[in-house]
Amino acid sequence: MLSNFTLRQLAYFVTAAEEGSTSKAAEVLHLNQSSMSSALTELESIIGVALFLRRRGKGLTLTPVGEELLPAARRTLRSASEFEWLSRTLQTEDRGTLNIGCFDTIAPAYLPRIMAAYRERFPGVQVKITESNQDGLINALEGGRIEMAITYSVGLPPTLETSLVADPLPHALLPAGHRLAREKSVALSQLSSEQFVMINNSPARELIIELFERQGLQPRILHHSSNFDHVRAMVHQGIGYTLISQIPGTTPPHWGDGVVPVPLKGEHPGHAIVIAVPKDSTLTRRARHFRTVAGEFRELTGGHVPGVPTRLRG
Repeated sequence: MLSNFTLRQLAYFVTAAEEGSTSKAAEVLHLNQSSMSSALTELESIIGVALFLRRRGKGLTLTPVGEELLPAARRTLRSASEFEWLSRTLQTEDRGTLNIGCFDTIAPAYLPRIMAAYRERFPGVQVKITESNQDGLINALEGGRIEMAITYSVGLPPTLETSLVADPLPHALLPAGHRLAREKSVALSQLSSEQFVMINNSPARELIIELFERQGLQPRILHHSSNFDHVRAMVHQGIGYTLISQIPGTTPPHWGDGVVPVPLKGEHPGHAIVIAVPKDSTLTRRARHFRTVAGEFRELTGGHVPGVPTRLRG
């Protein structure tokens, strides 16, 4: 339980003990003597012990309890000073720990490249990553456990504000030997009769189903998985196809040569990938730099970064 005394009162106590009188302590702290005396009396009342013996004409003498508490008071003031210094330092220097979150299925495609650029520029910052679904990231942001999250723009509450990281385009992910793998684009109707491997994370699952429904189609779902690498591996083995969003003409390097992304025909802009932060938060300097690096990364990729299923609007 926190006590009701203040750091200012502790500073008055230490100064009075060092000066030996309320008048000298008041002079050092630029107070009037009555204010100093009242503050010391109030501190003694709060903690329930006498800190000084007061003798007219002889100034202040520490009681035995006051003698014991004085070192602790000095340590507390020192710790408070260090806390204040550190809080200011972390706002102005590129060091310390940055806690961020990322939607779990898009983390492999987004974070490694952004992290590499960030660490090269700010090697003194340790980045800790929380991977979760949309609800988990929102709870972590609102609970202050992370400063920012890379996630879908869909389904975010109005208490969060966002900045754009990527606006990926929809592709069909096919086995390298698939009959349509060499096409420049493919219509969803050309694939709807084939086995589909569904990413089982919300909102990706609902948004993919919505895409099929808008075109009057229904996927033949063979398997559900919340692990995108598992989904990709099943496509690699020719078990089925899936839908992704990514930079046109590129694939993340960890995919290998066994799968091929082919753009979907038609206009299907997707929901953006964004960095979300609480509107009422004051970001640390290191967090602001991370957001800047992510924005620069978007510019380098022409506005499209490799991703996984996002909302695909017809």
